[in-house]
Amino acid sequence: MTLVEQKVDVRSDRLKQQPVSGPFRNRLKELDALRGIAAISVMLFHYTSIYPDFFPEHRNIGVRFDAGGYGVFLFFGISGFVISRTLENTAGIADFTIKRVARLFPAYWAAVLITTLVVQWSGTERLQAEFETVLINLTMLQGFFFVPSVDGVYWTLTVELAFYICAALAWTARRRVRIEYLLAGWMAVGAIASVSEIAPYRVQMLLVNQYSPFFAIGVLTYRAWSAQRRYLDQLPYFAMALAILGFNGGAAFLIAGVGIQVMLWLAINGRLSAITHPILLYLGALSYPLYLIHHHAGFVLLRAIDRAQIGPFAGVIVTSATMLGLAALLHHGIEAPAERAIRTWWLRRLSPQPV
Repeated sequence: MTLVEQKVDVRSDRLKQQPVSGPFRNRLKELDALRGIAAISVMLFHYTSIYPDFFPEHRNIGVRFDAGGYGVFLFFGISGFVISRTLENTAGIADFTIKRVARLFPAYWAAVLITTLVVQWSGTERLQAEFETVLINLTMLQGFFFVPSVDGVYWTLTVELAFYICAALAWTARRRVRIEYLLAGWMAVGAIASVSEIAPYRVQMLLVNQYSPFFAIGVLTYRAWSAQRRYLDQLPYFAMALAILGFNGGAAFLIAGVGIQVMLWLAINGRLSAITHPILLYLGALSYPLYLIHHHAGFVLLRAIDRAQIGPFAGVIVTSATMLGLAALLHHGIEAPAERAIRTWWLRRLSPQPV
């Protein structure tokens, strides 16, 4: 048996011996379903509330689904939970970075190119981007360079990247300082920086600005779910997160924070098993490519449908179905196979060569 095979066997035995609690606990299907719900909610919010603002000259369904915009904050909370688990199952910062690149970039690159081509082909000047802007967007760092995004929804990717940096730094310090203390300091410094403006704006962006409490709620919930802390012990930190949300974002952020905390609590306690329907789980798998592709490309299709004299209600249905189909193609054709290929390549680099 080669050293690689021995390593795989040891890893397999380790997983079999893991208790039901801890970082190797089974995946929470409820989170996948919540991702699917969040993605659909955000898409409908954009088609019913944002599209009329972009193109007031076109017909719209006349009903605004503003509540769907909170789906973005739910994504942040889920990300706090998931990234905590990912870091605890990583071999180091390089391992974490490669896994995040494999997860995020292939589908993102495809979405940037598709969106650019669709917008250019349609001649929708309001949505077009310069060639240099597209190139910078391919790095996913356009927010830090203050360069416009190719698609309006990409602003959240800047927030996610900043959280990954903060989470990785916290992970490296976890043996010296308790995660909860780090979260409290992170949220406090971010809140002070946002209000006082004593730090440059790029520093505020790296601190995740006013969105850090959403991620913190996810991290705190993960710590309770993995049996590293009792949920009751986390209540003071939950209270701090909610207080900062209310202070920075007002009632809307506070309500969103409470709602996310409640949903994650229900999920880790098995109270959301009713939503783990295969359809919602599949939508959860499509949530990232759907989020990336639905906005500008969807607006172009909505305009084309309106010019064809098709009713706006049917336009939203047709556009939503089309974007779901495109997201499925991106997921099965690019996102999943590319992630597998990159992870396989990286695992081979980490594994010792056969003797």
